[in-house]
Amino acid sequence: MNSKANDYNEITFLEEENLNIREIIEPYLYYWKWILTSVLLALVLSYVYLRYATKEYLTSAQILLHDNGAQSPELAALSDIVTTFSGEGGSALVTDQIKILKSRRLVSKVVENNSLNIRYFLKGRVNESEVWKDKLPFTIIFEDSLVLYRDKFEGNFEIEFLDSKKFKVKDDSGVFPSGEYYFGQKINSSFGKFVVHNKKVLQNSQYKIYYQPIPVVTQFVIGKLDITPETGDKKSRIINLNITDNVKERGERIINSLIEVYNIDNKTDNNKLARATSDFINNRLEVISGDLRRIDQNMAQYKSKNNINSVETEADVYLNDALSVDKQVVEYRAQLQIVKHLNDVLNNRNFVLLPSNIGIQDPTLNTTINQFNELILEKQEYSKSMKEGHPVMETLDKSIAELRHNIRNSLNLYQNTVQTSLNTVQNKKNDAMAKLNRFPMQEKGFKSIAREQQIVEAVYLHLLQKREESELRASATSDAFKIVDSAYTQKGVVKPKVSMVLVGAFVIGLVLPILFLFFKFLLNNKVESKSDILRVFKGAFLGDIPCNAEKKKLIGLNDRGEVAEAFRIIRSNLNFVYPKDDTKAQVMMVTSTIAGEGKTFTSVNIAQVLGVSGKKVLLVGGDIRSPKILITLGLEKTMSTRKGLTDYIVERQLDWKNLVIHKENSLTFDVLHSGTIPPNPSEILLDERVEQLIEEAKEDYDYIIIDSAPVAQITDSLQLAHLVDTTLYIVRNNYLDKRLLDILKEVSENHKLRNIAVIHNDVNYTKRGYGYGYGHATDQKKKRWWQFF
Repeated sequence: MNSKANDYNEITFLEEENLNIREIIEPYLYYWKWILTSVLLALVLSYVYLRYATKEYLTSAQILLHDNGAQSPELAALSDIVTTFSGEGGSALVTDQIKILKSRRLVSKVVENNSLNIRYFLKGRVNESEVWKDKLPFTIIFEDSLVLYRDKFEGNFEIEFLDSKKFKVKDDSGVFPSGEYYFGQKINSSFGKFVVHNKKVLQNSQYKIYYQPIPVVTQFVIGKLDITPETGDKKSRIINLNITDNVKERGERIINSLIEVYNIDNKTDNNKLARATSDFINNRLEVISGDLRRIDQNMAQYKSKNNINSVETEADVYLNDALSVDKQVVEYRAQLQIVKHLNDVLNNRNFVLLPSNIGIQDPTLNTTINQFNELILEKQEYSKSMKEGHPVMETLDKSIAELRHNIRNSLNLYQNTVQTSLNTVQNKKNDAMAKLNRFPMQEKGFKSIAREQQIVEAVYLHLLQKREESELRASATSDAFKIVDSAYTQKGVVKPKVSMVLVGAFVIGLVLPILFLFFKFLLNNKVESKSDILRVFKGAFLGDIPCNAEKKKLIGLNDRGEVAEAFRIIRSNLNFVYPKDDTKAQVMMVTSTIAGEGKTFTSVNIAQVLGVSGKKVLLVGGDIRSPKILITLGLEKTMSTRKGLTDYIVERQLDWKNLVIHKENSLTFDVLHSGTIPPNPSEILLDERVEQLIEEAKEDYDYIIIDSAPVAQITDSLQLAHLVDTTLYIVRNNYLDKRLLDILKEVSENHKLRNIAVIHNDVNYTKRGYGYGYGHATDQKKKRWWQFF
């Protein structure tokens, strides 16, 4: 008998190993309707979201920065230095210009120029849709336009158009007075007067107008701007400008306006440098003009006094040499004057542009002056939006101070060099003049004045040329860039992405219920499947009993339902695992770990199916503490009048055969119920009359089934164990704590109960994806619609 039980158990375990993966998935498949509902609900919500979500569009533009040849010499100098030392002039220049394009200074101008701090929304039944101001069927004109740019100008108000002549204003804050007005009527508000003009409004349409401070909107626009260099070539001078916005027209307006403001800003910087240079040249021309007039006057007086009309002597050769030397002297003195003027500017005025390209012969010094001017311009621009003490301003001041110090040092070094050269040519001049002493003093004086006149005239003409060049640059300043593509909005929506939203909704709808179920299963410590039992129990497993949905306590003789079929299978498995000897009655005890697992229900129905097969069966109520057999059989009314097992043990004169209930109603077996509940149940079951009853019953019955007490609470079942051949151990699904399965393991391994075979009770087949498939269709009740879930 044990050999066949082991063979059956081995087959069962092999099946379990093959079904591990399926058993992991099957609990989730039971809830497939909820998972499907969750996915469908998530998809529906995603559709609603896509229907009413604010759609955003991508607007793009491209500009190409000109090379240094198209820039002014002043701005080109700094770029040349970067190119020389880094080898990535294009990349460095592009990076700098991107920072300028995204600066608060420029973006704030874009917001102000286009009134982007005011937004208009058309109110619908579900949500509000934004309308670009140029497409509005009305216009709002503020008499004081500065009101739109106040930092504290923030709020909203509503306009409802009653008809083609009247409209209603609603503002809970009181900034704009609520009430009905006519189109064209001036309305007084806390921020001044404004007028609403009708273009083509629809009756009963409602608009909501939001207004915000310029700094807030500026920061918002900067966050949406995406300005990047062209990828793939570090030396490329192309800049890509992108912005995403829910209003196509506004996105295009922002990009185009930013390009325009950036162009104006570049031209303004170039013009400032040109004007500074022109002012310096004009000042020098005034000084040189005075010198030239003085020399002409001296020449006239000298000729008149000495009666000299022409100079034709041999001294011409020496005079020409002296003239050449004198020209150098004048040039060096002019250089010293320029150095002195620059030193005066540096010492007397801290943040003024220095003139560039005015005749300084030192390229390094010219480059340093250009860098100094660039920083002065940058400080002037930042000072419009930042106060002194700001970290950026302090950094600029520090850089300007360092360059000023470098310029002073360079000027001092350059002055020393020029002075040395001047001394050298002065000595040459003295030598030449000594040779001329042998010529008449009149001629000598005439030549000296003529020589000075020529030199001053040359300087004067040079300054006139420089002034003309500066004026030409100021009047013909070209753009610093070329527009490759003006702002254009691409087709299609970039946010929200339909595919991403739908996929995300599907994943969320699928994952959320699975996660919920996962934690539900994880926290559930009840027995859920046959595998939970077989992990701790190595004995025979007779089968599963499905949930008794119809609450039948006893199966009918012709019952073809799932519960009846399950008991028939258990009957077959029982004969296979523990085959009965036809010459000997078989005694079975039915027990469980705790009360409520269905041992009495199992006892009466096993007795029923054994009786239907033609066997003589006696069901004995061995649970004398909590008897339930008569209640299960519907005979509870006779409990007080019927005597049973305990009465037979106590009252020695009683014959147990006279206490047996013989196949009443639809029963196919006899019943000896537990009898009167005694005060000492443990001692009563140890009485020898219990064993005597079993031995006598074996003579009249094929099967004797004892409905015993749970083993975890009392020892009654252990006291009867020596009288039985087989123990049917009931484990109720989703009721018994898994930790209590250790009791089954302990009684099995220690052989406290004989030939244990487990029956898994109250199993929900639909959760595990299997069933018997037997039974008549009429045995199954139709589900209501809500029972679908």
